[in-house]
Amino acid sequence: MKILPKESVSLYENTPMTWPTSQEGKTGDKQIASTISSNNDDMSKSRTYYQCDHYVHETVYSGSANFYAYSKMFLPTPYTRVPQIAVYSYIYYEGGTEPFGSAFSSGYYTFEETATGNANLPPGQNGFYTQSSHNVIWPIGCVPPSSTVWLVTGYIYIG
Repeated sequence: MKILPKESVSLYENTPMTWPTSQEGKTGDKQIASTISSNNDDMSKSRTYYQCDHYVHETVYSGSANFYAYSKMFLPTPYTRVPQIAVYSYIYYEGGTEPFGSAFSSGYYTFEETATGNANLPPGQNGFYTQSSHNVIWPIGCVPPSSTVWLVTGYIYIG
């Protein structure tokens, strides 16, 4: 702040802050990758590396929650299409054995997929978290031919 002009500092110090009413959970992320040879007769000549990044997130408000799971290709380019990406997203409360909200999305010949959901919070419950499943079918010749990864956010407590 010492290097900022005095007018800017005054503006920062005198501007009222409106704090958000939502509580954001910890975002979980994980990467999976697969490789394919561009010359199937000799794997050592050339390889194309495929990588898909996966994310899960939730935002809990007083009374409802938004949650999503997202998968996006990263290598060889962010716009590389794969045969299929399927994403599942489930929201739970602490101690619950079944999700109280879920979302699913699947696409063919795609480079990204998002499963977005919204759910009312169950009365009297707390400790909310989101779990997701991300499935990728890689191009022909990849080893492994498909990959699945599970992610989970941290708990969010209200009140």
